[in-house]
Formats: sequence, structure tokens, C-alpha cells
Amino acid sequence: MTSSMHTAKSDARQPLGQRVQIDETALAIFDSRVNDLPLLLAGLRPGVSAHVLDPDRDGIEQISELIQHRPTASLTLVAHGAPGELQLGSGHLELGNLEQYSHHLRNWFRTAEASQLTLLACHVAAGDAGMEFVEELSALTGTAVTAAATAVGNGQWPPVAAQTFRRTVLEQYTATLILTFKEEIKDGTLDGGSEAANRLFGTSGVTVSPDGTQVFVTSAVDAALTVFNRDQFGNLTFHQVIRDSFEVDELLGAFGVTVSPDGGQVFVASVGDHSLTVFSRDETGTLTQQQLLRDGRGEIEQLNGAIDVAITPDGQQVFVVSLVDSAITVLDRDASGNLTFRRTFTDGLGGADQLAGAAGVAVSPDGTQVFVTSHVDGAITVFDRDPSGNLTFRQAIKDGTGDVQSLFGASGVVVSPDGNQVYVASATDASLTVFDRDAAGALTFAQVIQDGDEGAQLFGGASDLFAGTGVANIPTINGFSGVTVSPDGNQVFVTSFADNAITVFDRDAVGRLTLNQVIQDQDGLNGADELAGAVGVAVSPDDDQVFVASITDSALTVFDRDLAPNLLSITRQTPVTTTTDADSLVFRITFDESIQAIDVADFSVTGGTTATVTEVRAVSPTEYDITVSGGDLASFNGTVGLDLAANQDITDPIGNNLPTEEPATDETYTLTNDGTTNPTSPAKLTPVSGLEITGLGDANTVRLLVDQVTIDQIGEILVFSVDSTSRTQIASFSILEGGQLPDSYAPTFSIDNGQVTEGQFLEFELVVNGVTRLATATAISETQISLDFGDGTQLTAETFTQTSTTNLLVGDATAIDLSGQTGIVNVEFTVYREASRANTVGFYSTDFADGSIRDALTGNMLRPGDAGYKDAALANQIDVQLSGENGQARTFSAGLTGGGFLGIFLVADGSNPATGEVFFSHAGANGNSHDHARLLGDNAFGFEDLNGLGDQDFNDTVVQFSIV
Repeated sequence: MTSSMHTAKSDARQPLGQRVQIDETALAIFDSRVNDLPLLLAGLRPGVSAHVLDPDRDGIEQISELIQHRPTASLTLVAHGAPGELQLGSGHLELGNLEQYSHHLRNWFRTAEASQLTLLACHVAAGDAGMEFVEELSALTGTAVTAAATAVGNGQWPPVAAQTFRRTVLEQYTATLILTFKEEIKDGTLDGGSEAANRLFGTSGVTVSPDGTQVFVTSAVDAALTVFNRDQFGNLTFHQVIRDSFEVDELLGAFGVTVSPDGGQVFVASVGDHSLTVFSRDETGTLTQQQLLRDGRGEIEQLNGAIDVAITPDGQQVFVVSLVDSAITVLDRDASGNLTFRRTFTDGLGGADQLAGAAGVAVSPDGTQVFVTSHVDGAITVFDRDPSGNLTFRQAIKDGTGDVQSLFGASGVVVSPDGNQVYVASATDASLTVFDRDAAGALTFAQVIQDGDEGAQLFGGASDLFAGTGVANIPTINGFSGVTVSPDGNQVFVTSFADNAITVFDRDAVGRLTLNQVIQDQDGLNGADELAGAVGVAVSPDDDQVFVASITDSALTVFDRDLAPNLLSITRQTPVTTTTDADSLVFRITFDESIQAIDVADFSVTGGTTATVTEVRAVSPTEYDITVSGGDLASFNGTVGLDLAANQDITDPIGNNLPTEEPATDETYTLTNDGTTNPTSPAKLTPVSGLEITGLGDANTVRLLVDQVTIDQIGEILVFSVDSTSRTQIASFSILEGGQLPDSYAPTFSIDNGQVTEGQFLEFELVVNGVTRLATATAISETQISLDFGDGTQLTAETFTQTSTTNLLVGDATAIDLSGQTGIVNVEFTVYREASRANTVGFYSTDFADGSIRDALTGNMLRPGDAGYKDAALANQIDVQLSGENGQARTFSAGLTGGGFLGIFLVADGSNPATGEVFFSHAGANGNSHDHARLLGDNAFGFEDLNGLGDQDFNDTVVQFSIV
């Protein structure tokens, strides 16, 4: 069901044309946590602009800032939702805080005559809370609000979604991930076969640290805990092993393992030694024993057969379940991480009489409930946990009760990240049972998947896990099945001891499961042949990898969840118009992750032209510009497109091959070289509301010259292309406040020639401190127009011929693009300064326009903001340093090597970037994430030299350069 609320507009709107111009294009704003976000962004319809919210800032405040600068009458919010609630940025918009945000909401559409707000999120309009939320939101915004009461995505979209996204993308959006084998680590293979390091015999449990940097593996037979370091690509390296009778004394039958939420401690339950060992974890990830709790010592009397351990999300309590004692022991954890006994629930006491053979334990994400599975009783028991940490028995569901017929041998248990479902894996009944959890915490049966259903392999077996190991004192455990849910909530993974397999289920919006994939030991698929006796499973916090512990094969198997990179889109880049007579075409291709091994042979040109791919230029690790030229392109008439070649060999950094499939967005050009389009009229600009490009003659674009500026702070010039149905921003640059720099500073700005055509209408705005002024145009000559923004600020627009070196700055002065240059490029720099600080500007080489640097030794990609980026950037520093003096212009000449990109940095009040305060042109590399550099015109940029952006004048150091 989709709910739409309509409220009459307030009369308090501003008159149009005075201060704010409404942008008729639609605006779609995405929460960054939306699954498969690149696919949705690539699938936006033409005329829809997009923005992704910063997850660390208030979402409503961000939206208000965006709308203030670019008012719209059509706003779509794409986010995760719940009845009466949206997740936006660092917080939520919900029924309870609508009034708190009312001053923001009332201003979203204040200047629009008719407006529409669409909420593409699951269940927002569901129930009484959802309907009330939509009604109040409509009243506060004074607009029509459309929201869904059902799930959104994965084939279920309200009709209004087609106004924002292409139909093909809505059909393709499933957010399904598949496992691919990465590596296996088997007992005897570590550290050159060293006996001291190899303690994986009887591998029994696995978990990952909250920061994703380490993996911990227990070995029941070898009585050990092995620690692996995990790098940013998911590669594991041996770090440490802790052995029974060597480093510690109580790890026989080590089975359950977990890590505290703060990452400071690791807890291991040992079924043979009837104990819980607590390890402290230092800043290097090295473990040392902190505490040992053993059955029969002190108040602890019910740890016989301790098999599993869990910790509350707040880190305040630890729970241990005991197979032999049929009990759950509750331990309090203090600020230093030490545990003290609180109480024990044993089978038949405290209302809990279904704990025989207690085998698994899990805690709800909100910390209000604890769930225990019972191997012998075939049951799940639910305890409520109050704010003080006391548990009380709430509910027990036993095999054979009502619809619940498959809990015999219940072992693994997990709660979904949203807290709405509990999943129980039963070894003997070879099944996975799904329970729904209501708002009060009660469980009800929802679904069961049994062994063999659609090929699922769920048989945990009835044989002793430790039979034939020769190790005494470990109690009999008849079969075992492990279960976990991915942190993104999209998939459930089940391991089966007897079937030697991992089964993967997709989880829908209401928690129901469908089979996705089965990987069995030595089945010839994915290279996984060490899954015999699979018992434990864990997923990395970044959702990228799955780890399986196999007790019979004594191995840890690692799977990547990402099957392969995907080609998201092929779009027109230069020119941007569909119809053209250009002799060279540039397509931009976008992938969903970093790729490598890409060259001209990976593409083919379609449409019948003899033109070929002549250049592949990296824009970022996920974006590349592909140039098509030559052949008969100069005389060709027809459609020209770009496809992946049948023999393309593009891969991601871990070696997964790119499938040769059509992307969701695949744009083409229509070539017309018969003289019927794009006529060349004599150069002429005609003043209208802005100007009409009546003719270009021998020129190819329009440029702006700054004549006079009277603003008292930095402003932004926005250029719009206007037709009868739309008004689209095509260019922008910043202008400095007047009277601050020498007269010799004379910036110009050219509009990219791919954005300009004869007969086009252009309008110009000046934005200063949130106030927008529309330019008035008057003719100076046939080819020049004066643009007056009022209060003495004037620019001149004129026809101009743009060349490949007219402007080499990327975006808002984030980098200098020398990728189209060869050999040594001679550059002349002019430096201006208006600041008390003696600043120095330097440059460093990067692999991509977005500032990414590939480590030559490791192959790892460092992006602005990554740890170690500053050191990597400065290691690539070139031997050019620029400085200036107040009120003067200084000129420098340098020879730069063509073929790549240059990042820019400013050393504030100094010259040594190793010791001084450094601000990068790539904002992500700045510790404050502020953008300290602005594009001021063609080959001109300015820096703000104070942390926090100071007075935001961006004229502290200004650089202009030209190719000579």
C-alpha cells in the first residue's frame, strides 16, 4: 500500500525571481546506508540530480542546507525505514521528533508553488504510527507526501519510484551477494609448518574483531586459540597462537569464541576444561590471559561442558552456556574487563525447564533479551534482561509444539541485526527455523527450511564431533550446526557438520529466507575442499567476507561475498548531447568497485562505424573515460555506442573477473555528419533573460571574464542551460571579494564545449552567503554580452575557442589533469597572496583524478582520508614549490611530466609539509574534511589557510597557471 497526503500550501512563500530561483529538476537524496547504492545512483532518470548524506552528520540539517542552495519542487528521500521512521545521516526522522525538526521541514518547499515529497523506504506508512507520521510530515512541509506501507526494493516498488529511477534498474535491484572461495588455512600450513604455530587440529569456532582487523579461531582438539591479522583486502596472516599447557592451562575443547564490542577482550568457552578464559587485547592485537573462570571454583558451579559464549551490545555482561550442566551462567563485566559471577539458570530451575544440552546463546541487538538453544531438549528458551542486567525466564518453544516440528538437536542461534527475527539451526532435524520477534519480545514461528529444500544442506549429524580424535574428557556432542546473519541483514549462513557444507540464504525485508547457494566440501565448486565437519561461521563487519571453521578438516576457509565487479553504467561524457557531429566521443564507464587490468582491448565500438577505442583514462579507481575516434567517425551518420569486448579481462583487485554483461545504463551517441544539424552560424550572442548562443562561428564555447567585483566575501557563479521544460546547471566557479588582490589578477572561466550548442539559452546566477542574484544581460558587441549582478559586480560573456589546455583543473580544483599531455610540459605559475601567513603551495603525483594512490609494493589503494594517505602523498611530492607576497604577483616556471594527475596541497605558514600544517585539494585528506581549495577560473585556484576554514575568503594564496 502507498499512502499519499496532500496539504494546501502556505501563503508565506517568497515571490519568485527576487532572491531564489526554483530549480525545476528533481532532487533525490540518499542515505549512505542504502544497499547497492552505486546501482541506484547510476540508474537515475535524466533530469534527476542526486546527493548522498554524510553518515556522521544530522540528515535533516544536511537536507535543509542542500535545499537552501538549490530549491526544488520535487524531493525524493531514499533510505531504510520502519513504520513512522526514516534513517537519515547520523539520526532518524520519526514521529517523536517531527516537532523538533519543524523549523527545517517548514522551509523545504517554502518557495515552490506546487511540490512533491516522496519517501522510498520500507514500511514508513505502515500502521497507525506510519499514517500519523505521513500526515504530520505533509502538514509541516505543506506538500504532497507519498510513502509506502510495504517493503520497498527487490522487485517491490511503488509506482512513483519510476519517476526517479529507470525501470531497468528497479527490476535489477536485488542487493543479492554470492560467496566465492578466497583461501583456506589448514592445520600444518602455518609459519612454514612450525609445530608451535600449527594448532588448528579440531577447528571449532571463529569470530572477527569489531574493527575487522583480526580473526580468532578456536581449536577443540589442539586446545588452542589462533589469531590472524586481516588487511583491507581481506587477506589473513598469522599473528599469534595461544596453547593449552603452554601460554595458558584451560583450553581443552575450546569451542565458543566472541569479542567484546570495544575490541578490548576475547572470550573462549572450553567444553573439555569446563571453563571460560578471558584474554585482553592490546593495540597491536596481541592477546594475553586476563582471567580464568572454571567450573567448581568460587561461586561458579555450572560450567561443565561450556560450549558457547555471548556478550551484550553494551559490553556489561557475558553469558556462557554449558552442554553437560544444561545451564546458562550470567557474568558481570566491570570497566577493566574483569568478570564476576551474578547467577546461573539450570534446566528445571527459575522457570526454565528446556535447557537440557544447552548448546548456543545469542543476545538481541538492543540487549533486552537472551536466547538459549538446547541440543537435547530440542528447544529455544527466551530470557528477558532488565536495565540492571537481571534475567528472568520469559518463554520456551520446544520441538513438537504447534508448527514447530524441527528443533531436535538445536545448536546454533542468531538474532537478525534489526532484532525482528531469531534463527535456529538444528543439527539432528537438519533444519533452519525462523521465529518472528514482536515489539514485546515474544517469539512466534514464521518459517522452517529443511535439509534438501531446494538443495539446502543442513544435516548436522548424530555422530560425536570428537570421535576418533583420541582426546579424552571432551563430552559427546552429537552433530552441530552453526548459523549467523550478515551485518547488512541481507543473508543468513548455515554450516552443517555432517553435510560438510555451508548453505547461504537470502533474507527479505520481513526476515523470510530463500536459498541462494550451497557449497559442499570437495564439490568442485569455488575451490573449497576443506569444509569437512563445518561447525562455525562468522562474517566480517564490513560484510565482505565469510569465515568457516571445519572441525574434521582442521581448517579455516575464507569466502569473499562479492562474486565479481559489476559495470554499472556507460554514459556520454564529451559531448554531453545525444546528437553530435564530433570527431571524437568520450564515454564514462562506472564500476561498483575498484578494478584493474583495463585497456583499449577490453572494449568494442558498436553501430557500424570503423572508429576504434583510442584511449582509456582513469578518473578514479571506479570510473574511466573511454575515447572513441578515428576511422570514418568524421563522416559517419548513425548510432555509436560502446560495449565490453567478448574477450575482456578486467578484474577487481582480488582477481574476480568482470562479467561481460550489459550495464543498467548504456547511453549512445547519434552522429550526424550530413550538415542537417549543428549548423555553424556566424558568431553572435543575443541578450535575453540571460543570453542566447545565436551562433558560434569558428568558436566552440562561451567564456566569462571578471570585470568588476564588489562582494564582501567569496561568491559562486552558476551557469544554467534553460529550455522549455528544464533548467540544468552546467558549470560553476568561485569569484573572490573585490579589492583584495593586485590588478594583474584577471581570472577567466570557459564553459566546457561539450555543454554548449548553437541556439542554446544560458542564465547566470551569483550566490553570496546563500543569497542568489540573477544576471541582467546587455549587448556589448555581436560576440560579447555584459552580465550585471547588481551592486557593481559585472562579468563579460564572449564566444571563445577552447583547447585541450584551456583548463586542466579537475572539478572544484581537486587536481591538475596532465593525463592528456606527453613528455615534459612547460608551465608558468603566477602566485598572489592576501594573508598574514607565509604559505607554500606544492604538488604530488596521483594515479587517479580523485587523488587515489596505489602502493607500488603492496598494490593497496590509498584514497584521500585513508590512514597513511598524507605520507603516501608527500612521498609522491614533485620538486615544485610556490609562494607569494601580499599585494604582489610572483611568477614561477617549471617543467612537469605529462601523463598523470597532480594533487595540490598548501603548507600553512611554512614550507615543509612533513612538519607544517597541510591542507589538500582533496577535501577527504584533510583532518577536518573541509574543502580548503576552490576553482576560481580556468587554470586558477585559491586556498583558505586556516583550520576550520577561517574567514572562508579562499584568497590567502591564489595560483594561476598556463601551458607555455
